[in-house]
Amino acid sequence: MFKLAIAAAALLSLSVGGVHAQAPPRNPEECLRTAFSLAEAAEKKKLPSPQMAKVEEQLTKMEGLCDARQYNDALSVARSVRVLIDAQR
Repeated sequence: MFKLAIAAAALLSLSVGGVHAQAPPRNPEECLRTAFSLAEAAEKKKLPSPQMAKVEEQLTKMEGLCDARQYNDALSVARSVRVLIDAQR
């Protein structure tokens, strides 16, 4: 399901949203752009498989929250994902 969101974001040529945003997203598209941005950051870091699995799990959770318009919760998950990504040096 998350791959579908990535494809949709790419198809729509959406710009990458701010990962360190202080305010929650205002709409599902903005929320999914943030998830897409995090997915790209994780790929660029070339995370080890166990850590990447955790990131993917959290991004799938975030996608569900975006779809449910639970933006505050999605932002919380985004911050957790950023911590996982940044932990890899």
